[in-house]
Amino acid sequence: MSMFIRNKGFTLIEIIIVVAVIAILTAAIIPSINRSREKSRDTQRISDFARIEFALEIYLEANGEFPDLGNQASTIGEGSALDADLVGFMGVVPKDPRSGEVGFGYLYKTNVICNGVVIAAVIYAEQMERSANKNSATVCPNLINPDDGYVIFLGGL
Repeated sequence: MSMFIRNKGFTLIEIIIVVAVIAILTAAIIPSINRSREKSRDTQRISDFARIEFALEIYLEANGEFPDLGNQASTIGEGSALDADLVGFMGVVPKDPRSGEVGFGYLYKTNVICNGVVIAAVIYAEQMERSANKNSATVCPNLINPDDGYVIFLGGL
């Protein structure tokens, strides 16, 4: 009769290899998940902009002009006076998915001068995470950074 005692279980090397493989897979997957989240938030912003633009066009039709805030920019979706004007035309006024964080939020401004042309109104985001619309931003670089922002012109350009 032989006296072989066999331990059941994994060796330390096997466990280290499995942990290393899991770490490598995790490191490869997490950045793509973050990129997907950023793209999703940008898609939400673009959808919100379409809704805000539509509400402002209805406001224009009803009142003969866009809401005039003088030369001040107003944040949209944060309880501003502009929100009170828009609620009647769109119900709930959307806000940036990352509102409250520095550099994120929807803004509205009237009488914007872009390359010598006065624009009745613009809605814009100072910063997008992945989807800046460089064409609109380069037309009006004094409004936002062309590499980061997103602009929709109302009543001009």
